[in-house]
Amino acid sequence: MEKKKTDDSESAPVPVIAPVDRFGFLKQEQGNSPQRFIKTRSSTNYEKEERRVTKWRKMIGAGGSDWKHYLRRKPHVVKRRIRKGIPDCLRGLVWQLISGSRDLLLMNPGVYEQLVVYETSASELDIIRDISRTFPSHVFFQKRHGPGQRSLYNVLKAYSVYDRDVGYVQGMGFVAGLLLLYMSEEDAFWLLVALLKGAVHSPMEGLYQAGLPLVQKYLLQFDQLVRELMPKLGEHFTQEMINPSMYASQWFITVFSYSFPFHSALRIWDVFLAEGINIVFKVGLALLKHCHDDLVKLPFEELMHALRNFPEDAMDPDTLLPLAYSIKVAKRLEEMKQDGEKAVAKPAQTVNPKMIKDVVEALRFAWSPSSWDMFLWSIGLFSSYLKLLRASIFGSKSIPISSSIVPKIGSSRPICVVTGVTSGIGKATAFALAEKGYHVVLGNALLLPKTLKEIKRKNKDAQLKSFVVDMSCFSSIFNFKDSLEQWLSDAELDPSIQLLVNNAGIMAISSRPTNEGYDRVMATNYIGPFTMTKLLLPFLENSSVPSRVVNVVSFTHRYASIGKVDKDYVTGKHFTTYNQYPHAHVYEYSKLCLLLFSYELHRQLRLKDDSHHVSVIAADPGFVKTNLMREFPKYVSAFAFLSFKLIGLLQTPDEGARSSLDAALAPAETSGVYYFGGKGRTIKSSKASRDPKLGKELWETSCGLFDQLQSYND
Repeated sequence: MEKKKTDDSESAPVPVIAPVDRFGFLKQEQGNSPQRFIKTRSSTNYEKEERRVTKWRKMIGAGGSDWKHYLRRKPHVVKRRIRKGIPDCLRGLVWQLISGSRDLLLMNPGVYEQLVVYETSASELDIIRDISRTFPSHVFFQKRHGPGQRSLYNVLKAYSVYDRDVGYVQGMGFVAGLLLLYMSEEDAFWLLVALLKGAVHSPMEGLYQAGLPLVQKYLLQFDQLVRELMPKLGEHFTQEMINPSMYASQWFITVFSYSFPFHSALRIWDVFLAEGINIVFKVGLALLKHCHDDLVKLPFEELMHALRNFPEDAMDPDTLLPLAYSIKVAKRLEEMKQDGEKAVAKPAQTVNPKMIKDVVEALRFAWSPSSWDMFLWSIGLFSSYLKLLRASIFGSKSIPISSSIVPKIGSSRPICVVTGVTSGIGKATAFALAEKGYHVVLGNALLLPKTLKEIKRKNKDAQLKSFVVDMSCFSSIFNFKDSLEQWLSDAELDPSIQLLVNNAGIMAISSRPTNEGYDRVMATNYIGPFTMTKLLLPFLENSSVPSRVVNVVSFTHRYASIGKVDKDYVTGKHFTTYNQYPHAHVYEYSKLCLLLFSYELHRQLRLKDDSHHVSVIAADPGFVKTNLMREFPKYVSAFAFLSFKLIGLLQTPDEGARSSLDAALAPAETSGVYYFGGKGRTIKSSKASRDPKLGKELWETSCGLFDQLQSYND
């Protein structure tokens, strides 16, 4: 008996699969979508493409193994082939090779996962809000919470954590989205880092920083180029009150990946990654030049429409790019850059309103009670130098240091961990220790490829490894320990280190709590180093040779109010009860805690083992010109630097790092001392810092916090 069809079966909809082009964009009859204007490829074109792919495969080798060798031998061939277009099937790999991102990825295993899984970002809601606006006509990004949107969220969130100064800006989505269409999340993240941090070309982070400073600079330069190369069009723009910010901002912010024919954008990106930002200027000028005769005739409204909707033939890469290559801008851009630097260096002829504002801000800051405390620091510094002078007069000898560490043939180098290496003393310390023969592990909130390159350039034999660690974020410190342990295992090295230099430190003028609710200065300057030392102590104790902890302290501890060392004080919660954040008091208190901890750790280790297997030394760099005071009004920090320079007490980062280096290289039996002034010299720190009772109380409070943090991490 025949079954009767149900109404549901009769009315069941047949799924309609929307047609897509070869890049994955939904096909549309018209509009300004990125996938428009795709040429149909004939069998002849396919054969030509296959020949190009074969040439490229021979050029780059398996997995890019021959790339650097070929690039050194035939740079002009590489440049010519890139300008003709990278084969689509190899584009993702080649982009990573020419941008330097592949090297960053290999140097930082596990970092991306840590940023995505374990860190939190203040920009998460903004990213979620904007995700659906990124390439909405591409099948990969269409589905809400689908794999494409999840990958895009992960990359943008990871970068906003990696560089909290930049964070997230809407235009970054199109850049990250474009990269994700050709590579994995992790590869896309490191290419974004390479671009913004300048692994190969000039850093691009200014495109997304507050106020978009690099965008403003590029638009001014572009406007000048238009007026010089196309004076008639430039004059017309002036008459119609048109400036580049009204039509060209997205060209620079997204490198033509927003509302530009997709295959044209890809060709531009090929050249952009290989040659740098100049191609954006060239393509923009080529667009205007191609449409010059039409644009000069249009009134304002029609002109604006034309500048935002160029005809398809103008954006054909086979027409546009040869015209762009013919426009020479490099020399003129360099001249404009130099002129801009001269203008900045030239003294202002009139009183600048911003200068007045800065001066008023500096005076208000200087009049605050906490700033008066800072003036006492100078007395503390003088006191330290007087102690140094007295020690030299009365015959106190400096402690000799080793000139270098020379590893035995066939053995690995001693391993040291240095935190806070972005710049200043930490960076100088890392340079010096690498030169002395250490395998230096760099721990920093930001992984800066330029720092690694600078060390390598000065010392080709330097052995380096870097991991992300935010010393104010305790999950980050725990993850750093796990990453270090994994690296030692993967590299088949002993699970030990020989030196830990707790250098990271900050000074803030306002209260900013951490995720745990702690004051960020106390977390970074004391609780973070305590946690790092506790976690890495087993690695130090496991060393087959004597090992050491060096804590970078400060002469400011001499004026710290002792107060208490209970949980409220140590976490900084007590300081939130003040009407005005006592920035000077918090900083000097954090350094006093670090010094108390240094001496107490020395005593604790001596109780366990009197052989000085693990020693602890405090190193005071003195007053050093670094960016530690970057949050202060600029005239306050400038006055401080000038004052100490005039009396001969201002030191460079290299000079300041000498105390850390002296401490690191002191004889194994040296422990529980306070280095100051370089040349292996030691002095006594304040009486309060040497109080064993206070040190023990702080130790117990800190261990309680550590146990609590460890339970949260577990």
